[in-house]
Amino acid sequence: MQAAKYLYVLAAGSLIFIAYLFSVSSFLYALYAAIVSIAVIAHLFLVIYLISYLRRFHNEAWVSLGCPSLPTSAELSANPLPFVLSGILTMIFIFGAEYKSFNDNRLNRLIWLERFVILFGIVASIALSNTPPNWSHATKFIENMDGWAGGARV
Repeated sequence: MQAAKYLYVLAAGSLIFIAYLFSVSSFLYALYAAIVSIAVIAHLFLVIYLISYLRRFHNEAWVSLGCPSLPTSAELSANPLPFVLSGILTMIFIFGAEYKSFNDNRLNRLIWLERFVILFGIVASIALSNTPPNWSHATKFIENMDGWAGGARV
């Protein structure tokens, strides 16, 4: 399973948004927001890779997780329960110890990397929620733009 195109679009959009945040908010706030965005995108890519890896090399584990996959919007809106259930089972697999029974070093590294990314994202989210955004740069920019239309003073 390859990462869907929308994940690449999400990554590009996040980069643009983070660049904007650096220009209009405090550095620390923008930095924490960037870390959270990177953690979310890394988590999505890692889960997709983990699902693909399990399907190719440990098919019995993949089946026991409910055959997780990326649903189409039609599949998801028709019956979201199997996808939610397989997502929950995948998180239990990531944070459980079942993966150790496979004696697979690559799977072991992948699980620990995913755990680190999730923990890193949670810590960054907590730091972001405790950091004031300080929109003073944006306010100054808007005040400077007041009265300007297309580069000419109105």
